[in-house]
Amino acid sequence: MWPPPQFFELHSGLPREGPGDDSVTRRAVGLLPALPPDPVVVDAGCGPGGQTLVLARELGVKVTAIDIHPPFVEALKERARRAGLGHLIEAREGDMSALPFAPGTVHLIWCEGAIYHIGFREGLELWRPLLAEGGIVAVSDAVWTVDDPPAEVREMWEQWYPAITDAMGCIARAADAGYETLDHFTLPPQSWWTEYYGPLEERVEELRPRSSEDPVLAQVLLEAELELDMHRRFGHTYSYEFLILKKH
Repeated sequence: MWPPPQFFELHSGLPREGPGDDSVTRRAVGLLPALPPDPVVVDAGCGPGGQTLVLARELGVKVTAIDIHPPFVEALKERARRAGLGHLIEAREGDMSALPFAPGTVHLIWCEGAIYHIGFREGLELWRPLLAEGGIVAVSDAVWTVDDPPAEVREMWEQWYPAITDAMGCIARAADAGYETLDHFTLPPQSWWTEYYGPLEERVEELRPRSSEDPVLAQVLLEAELELDMHRRFGHTYSYEFLILKKH
């Protein structure tokens, strides 16, 4: 079974489960069109909820945060309580590919760095019926930032996420799925490290002493180190694109 429990042990306690930081979330919130009073807002694939806290704080409305991994849901509940946002954040265990909302009732679906689990176009197509008229999806996904990435990094991404394209490719796929792109931007380099790769690297070092007696943990740490090394060497060739999409 992959990922094994050791993978989740490595990722336990991280602020986020993908590239992005509070400034990125705030920038994306600032690009949203006006929402109706008492909107239905969903954070799909919320992970430990770093972005959920910012979203609730910035919008000042209830956010329903959904993730399939129960420890992430519990971590977010505790973080929301500590931040004084428990009244605005409802964290639930659930599948982002089967969001529990009636058709035409959701005004905003937020998804930072998680849509790759179901596929960019596939996720947009699944969510579109749930959106109210003119509803919004705010989503980030991996993109190439150069026209001809080196073979080594291209081969790695073909293993990680074969559907990776560039920003214009994401916009085209969104249009095919029935959305207008209102705005978009590429995540800045530092947003990969402040709340994701930096804490992940510290966690690798924390767990390393145990890896000599746990071959599965050793493999998990090795794969994390390869990912970190790949980004150090080739991070200028890829990033994440944040898109604000409106249902046609």
